[in-house]
Amino acid sequence: MLVAVQLIESLVQKYGKHLVYLDCGTWYLEACTVQGLKHYLHTPYEKSIIERVNF
Repeated sequence: MLVAVQLIESLVQKYGKHLVYLDCGTWYLEACTVQGLKHYLHTPYEKSIIERVNF
């Protein structure tokens, strides 16, 4: 959890606040909440499409 908060905090400092797309990993959800970021949970179907496009 602390590593996720530090990672997201460093990204916010570098790029500013943006909408974050998440899967069901709880540590990033909590880290976004701590940083005050809006987030969107995508479905397993959407995740599989994203992974296919990125590889």
